[in-house]
Amino acid sequence: MKILIIVLSYDDNGGIYSKFYESQKNTWDSIDVEGVNTFYLFGNHDKNEIVDDKILTEVVDYDTSSCGYKTIKSFELTKHLEYDYIFRTNSSSYIDKQLLVEYVDDKPLNNYYSGVIGDYRGLNFASGSGYFLSKNLVDLVIEKSNLWNHVLIDDVAIADLLRTLDITPTKNSRHDVLHYDDNTPNNYYHYRLRTSNRDVDINNMFNIFNLKQNKTK
Repeated sequence: MKILIIVLSYDDNGGIYSKFYESQKNTWDSIDVEGVNTFYLFGNHDKNEIVDDKILTEVVDYDTSSCGYKTIKSFELTKHLEYDYIFRTNSSSYIDKQLLVEYVDDKPLNNYYSGVIGDYRGLNFASGSGYFLSKNLVDLVIEKSNLWNHVLIDDVAIADLLRTLDITPTKNSRHDVLHYDDNTPNNYYHYRLRTSNRDVDINNMFNIFNLKQNKTK
């Protein structure tokens, strides 16, 4: 089982998103899990390339409308890599890579599209905070990228595209961390950090990391 985690990131020269990148590197992504590789996806670069753990794209990264272009480009740049699934997530997520592998172990290797389900005008979509795509669907998205409606926010747009291929998302779960306390569960593979304070969210990323580490002792 091989999974590529692609984290939608943003280089703000030492700002809050740069802090999220460093925090993810120093918490959940500091743990090596066999078969899992993580890449961080950025725009505003001079050319499209993969450098170490960064997917650098020429996409002008100015607001959420650029996310679709970045996502498509990341699929194109990783097409040559060997994997079974992509898990596309974002800066404010904590991923337990071992539980991620265990979750998807018995899932279909083809036509698998899954995440926390949202609804947009009757269209079910997998939340962009974290969704799975099997490799055959990634290849189809690349092939049919001209059908991607960039007027829509990116997670809705990919659902809209896949619907034309009769692919709809299946439901999975995550834990939304609205605040961290002793009742925060340690058995989720995906945590979305959702307080009203980004610095608190970063601190909670380390709290979850410590929670997970204590679980293994």
